[in-house]
Amino acid sequence: MTTDWVLWQATDITDWQWCLLASDGRVKYPVQTGSLTTAANMIGNQATILLVASEQLVLTEVTIKAKNRRQVSSALPFLLEEQLTATPDSLHFASRASANKDQYQVAIIDRQLLTDLLTEVSDHGIKLAGAFADAQALPLRSNSISIVLDGNRAIIRSNSGLGFSAPITIANSLFLQLQNQHPAGEKKPEVVCYLSDKIDEPAAQLMQQLNIGPDCCQPLGQPLELLARGLEPNQTVNLLQGPFKSFIHNPQTKLPILTLLLVSILLTLQAMSFWQTHRHLRQESAALNQQVDQTYQQHFGTAAPSSDFRKITIDQLSRLQQPGKSVPAFIDQLARILVHKPRELILTQIEYTDTSLKLLIQSPNLTTADQLRENLRAAAITNNIEITKRQNKQVSLTLTVERQ
Repeated sequence: MTTDWVLWQATDITDWQWCLLASDGRVKYPVQTGSLTTAANMIGNQATILLVASEQLVLTEVTIKAKNRRQVSSALPFLLEEQLTATPDSLHFASRASANKDQYQVAIIDRQLLTDLLTEVSDHGIKLAGAFADAQALPLRSNSISIVLDGNRAIIRSNSGLGFSAPITIANSLFLQLQNQHPAGEKKPEVVCYLSDKIDEPAAQLMQQLNIGPDCCQPLGQPLELLARGLEPNQTVNLLQGPFKSFIHNPQTKLPILTLLLVSILLTLQAMSFWQTHRHLRQESAALNQQVDQTYQQHFGTAAPSSDFRKITIDQLSRLQQPGKSVPAFIDQLARILVHKPRELILTQIEYTDTSLKLLIQSPNLTTADQLRENLRAAAITNNIEITKRQNKQVSLTLTVERQ
């Protein structure tokens, strides 16, 4: 380990725990328990490793054939989207390559939760060298599964290096899922169980369900002592990768001039990117306006009037186009419908995603709204249309159009 301090907050306690390790990996002083302020006063300005309770994140593996880590980071949200219960935009993905260079261990955590946690630690003046899931800090021998039973909580790490922590009452089913991931035909991994001095009924039941006998058990002092000794930062997923790397602090590194130079280069690149994006959007806007002019000319035989339809609808749609993406075909279809009543329909809100456009359109009356809905459906643009009548007699249509 490159640092001596380890800080941890389990989900079943309100206080923090921390310990100082000697160079040989042994705990130098007894594990301390208390507030984060007390921990900060004791740790001082020394770099610290943060252990995050595994109940708060997901550890998994994925196979990706990519040339570099940037490609891996970009691909993870799409590869794992079906396994997630939250939207990828709200999550943070961190990964590391395993022994198989195409196989990556992945840690997934709520982005806001991790931000709040890191901010709380940083506000107390604690300098982080890394953040890791506590389940990945359990000692691991070849072809074995490690289990810690402490109070009402179980921490489990598989022989692949992945793991989880959970209440003992549900740890049985999770453990069996982890065990079933073992390749068929190979010898079953050995189970090593670390037990606290007092074994209560839930822990005893879990041991019976998992067929864990006394010969598989070892005494457990403080869980943090075990986690601190087993932590190998170069073999676990560092949660501070990506947007959270700014929380990493190395007190031995002092390069202010180089830092300023890098910041200047980044700002210059951002300015160039903004200029290119702005130019691209102007081209998109011009293309869309020309498209509407042609559509209007085909329908009515005259030039399109300068109306709110042109100013609001087309310009807003063009500004929402992402750089590098062509004008969606459905915009032309949508224009053919909306252009029939340019002064009666007002686009008031647009919600843009990579897969769809959600538009809120105001209509002067229900008849016009119904007619627009039928036209959109007849043109096979979208069936996802909701009409809402307001107290001021204005009618709102909310339609979602899938991108092609």
